[in-house]
Amino acid sequence: MNPKQESERFLSLAYADRDACIALTQAKGILPHIICFHVQQAIEKILKAVMLSHEIPFRRTHDLSECALLLQDIGLTLPISVEQLAYLTPYAVIGRYGGIEDDIIAIDEAMEMMDLIFQWASDYL
Repeated sequence: MNPKQESERFLSLAYADRDACIALTQAKGILPHIICFHVQQAIEKILKAVMLSHEIPFRRTHDLSECALLLQDIGLTLPISVEQLAYLTPYAVIGRYGGIEDDIIAIDEAMEMMDLIFQWASDYL
């Protein structure tokens, strides 16, 4: 797959995770770490779609800060800080298996971060 096709694939996956987040917030009884897992995944995939579209090499990682720093290295300014993104990274692995006892970030804040990143990414894809 060429970088454009791979970017489109990641973009499609990012939107699927975003749609899952929206649906999960409407359902009753969904634990916050489940929603935040999908927020993290959506943001990770949209950042990687932008990196692929700019042909930025990246390693296999769930670290949103690392992804953001690679984008900043080529002069792209994200709408939220690297430090804010770092709050979501634990949900990729620890949260996947229910290892997060206390909420690291509120669902509303996580969803807002996701919306900002998706709006920002639309300028680069």
